[in-house]
Amino acid sequence: MVMHKQYSKVYPRQNSFKCSLAQKFAIAAGVAVSLGLINKIAPQTNRFEFQQQVGEHQLSGVFEGSDQNANGIIELSELEAFEARWGNYSWTKEDLEVFTWGEKAISQNQGKLYGINGLNFFARGRQDLKSNALQVWNRGLNTPEGEAKNKGIHGIEYAPNSPDKTLFSQELPVEINLTQSPIDVSVLMMLLLVGITGFLVLNPCWFQWNTVEGSPCSNSGKI
Repeated sequence: MVMHKQYSKVYPRQNSFKCSLAQKFAIAAGVAVSLGLINKIAPQTNRFEFQQQVGEHQLSGVFEGSDQNANGIIELSELEAFEARWGNYSWTKEDLEVFTWGEKAISQNQGKLYGINGLNFFARGRQDLKSNALQVWNRGLNTPEGEAKNKGIHGIEYAPNSPDKTLFSQELPVEINLTQSPIDVSVLMMLLLVGITGFLVLNPCWFQWNTVEGSPCSNSGKI
């Protein structure tokens, strides 16, 4: 008696190609979601450094902020960090009373546009029971007739029971350099997680774990 082996016919799965397209679509969707989140994130914070030799010490500082309302300047409400130092004196963001940086049209009179640009701030700190004021004007007033520059650095120390002491008062420009802040790692991790989540949720092959072989979309045919 001769026994013949029975061979099962293999039929190609109809949805294998569809799964491949779905995977590609899921990846593209995940990337699109990530890019969409990047556009929704607040404007990237810019970091500026300024310095100038003033008298015996160098005035140095740094500030960070972003033009959230897109009006051309970074104002005090849009400032995230500020530090300035001159010798033993220092000022922080909490000491600021006025702050503007950038270029902005401020008024229009009889068809003539006026605007300001540059750095302007006033900070008043307290150290050793004395108040220390720091004022920086590094701006130009643009008018139809030309540009009038007003630049200067002023520092004063005063206390209730002592005469005022002028720390410095000079007509000097302040050098300002833009140093872009590094990318926040936490933001990148969030975007990565969202992209992976979008891939898993939008990929229909993810849910097909009940196949014979135990892996999604891995069978090229069925018996």
